[in-house]
Amino acid sequence: MHTSLHIEKYPTLSWRKFYFYCLLLALASASNTAHDSGPQSSKDTREASEAETCTQNQSPTTRIDQAILADDGFIPDQEAVKRMQTSCGLFLAQSTIPHAGLGLFVGRRLPRGAPVGPADIIIQITDPNPIHGDGMHILVQDYAWDGQETGGQYEGKVVYSVIPGVGSLSNGLKTYSNVLPFGVEVDEANLPRTTAPGSGAISHYHNYSYFANKAVDAGGELFVNYGGSWFEERERKGRLLHTKEDEVLASQTRSIDWLREFGICADNLHVEQSTTEGAGRGAFSSRFIPRGAIIAPAPVIQITKRESLYTLLVKADETKEDVVQGKQLFLNYMLGHHNSSILFYPNAPIVNLINHDAKNANAVLRWSNWTQHKGRDWPTSMSVDEIRSLDSTGLMLEYVATKDIIPGEEVFLNYGSDWQTAWENHVQSWTAPPFSEEYTPSYIMDDVASTIRTLKEQTQHPYPENIITSCFYSYRNNKGKEAATGSVESKSETTAVQWKLTRGLFELRNLRPCAILNRDTSKDGKHMLYTVQILNRYGMVDGDRIPRGNVHIVTKVPRQAIRFSDKIYTSDQHLPKVFRHEIGIPDEIFPPQWMDRA
Repeated sequence: MHTSLHIEKYPTLSWRKFYFYCLLLALASASNTAHDSGPQSSKDTREASEAETCTQNQSPTTRIDQAILADDGFIPDQEAVKRMQTSCGLFLAQSTIPHAGLGLFVGRRLPRGAPVGPADIIIQITDPNPIHGDGMHILVQDYAWDGQETGGQYEGKVVYSVIPGVGSLSNGLKTYSNVLPFGVEVDEANLPRTTAPGSGAISHYHNYSYFANKAVDAGGELFVNYGGSWFEERERKGRLLHTKEDEVLASQTRSIDWLREFGICADNLHVEQSTTEGAGRGAFSSRFIPRGAIIAPAPVIQITKRESLYTLLVKADETKEDVVQGKQLFLNYMLGHHNSSILFYPNAPIVNLINHDAKNANAVLRWSNWTQHKGRDWPTSMSVDEIRSLDSTGLMLEYVATKDIIPGEEVFLNYGSDWQTAWENHVQSWTAPPFSEEYTPSYIMDDVASTIRTLKEQTQHPYPENIITSCFYSYRNNKGKEAATGSVESKSETTAVQWKLTRGLFELRNLRPCAILNRDTSKDGKHMLYTVQILNRYGMVDGDRIPRGNVHIVTKVPRQAIRFSDKIYTSDQHLPKVFRHEIGIPDEIFPPQWMDRA
């Protein structure tokens, strides 16, 4: 996915001779050839040694040590790679913020309101393990989002949302952002719990999109709004790697030529329904990808304890052993090896939807040797204990095409024999969970129920047991505006306020349980308006919670402000005996010193 070598300084050398010339220089100056950072901006013109020039002038797909597939030594077609890079709309490259690591850049100008990158899934992590949850500390402290931001608040008491791609790879500035998230869709991807062994094995949250909230020039870096508390917490703990001065120095733009030469394309894939029956959604090529080229870069987040993905551990009195009660859905998106306690989450657009096919796989994994990420030598230089002790990420894998992949073709990876055996055993023993026929997903209810039943009506015609009603409402913004109806002597108080549309009200964090008390017709007779009682839920901060004993009534709530929601722990990812297994990293590339379970 990178253009051909620039060898103007060495006009008499073929690219093969140039490579060996660079190799000799590298051997002669091994101690000086490792560079963890690229240019600080597109205008950077710093001098480099000849050995540095060799490294900088090689793009990942043109380096022989990275282009080898199996034993055939295949080099991708450079003209095809150049065409890929020219059409690329999203690049992974070193951030323009000093000390901020990698960032995402756009390959063409984005007008305000334009979509940014491919829409992706969200993975909800629920109620982290209280004993071993520290194994996910890097993910939680640096990459995960509050589950309320993505509508995942009903999945558990404590919910973190993992948003791959734009949501996790984009950097943040205190005072500036140029992209905003917009909505999420929720459905089972044709894997109903009544008939599909794969029910509960995939995330229902998908098509999570980002849009430019202001025009972004070609080569511009993407910045998401992390929220002020993110920066405050890191400053308090001394973990903010870049300073206010660094943010001022950030150019926020790189040249397109530089990105096409040294960046890695991150939008080669998009989502469609998989061609594999029972697999749900899949990853499909958005452009021609020649054999040997990088399909997608995948910076990985290390999970240092497998046990951190166990949803509950119970200490047995007699044996004193931990009993596994369940595993997080997140495990199904992990990469790992059965002989290692460490797992790796591939944090890149769409790669989490690359499905398994042992016979027809057209992609393989390899460790990246790209010069712009700091952990390129970790697989050979670090022990498993050193990986565990890290407080940041740095490792990176690449998905590489093993054959030419045409536009619209699904991308498959061989997950390995361990995964294959586990899946076959699961399918053979699978039966539909109890009461599956009585379950109705909340998104189906929203599609079919134009009128909401009141509590009184629900006593005669109840909704499915898993369903509750929720309202978009901000108690924080309405405190002090209520009409109080309680007495001074009463320990409780009833307050009432009329529903009003305000900016940001339909953000998913404002979705909370509500009981439907009454239904009326609007004055023009065209709409239904509801009177509701606003209720609390898990995860709400004090300012948003209705005080204990208080009854808070809201009138004239429109139908579009009411949704059906699945009760906590009733969605498919919480089903008993669902399939859980990590994706296998091949033996031949997994570092032997990390096999601490062998």
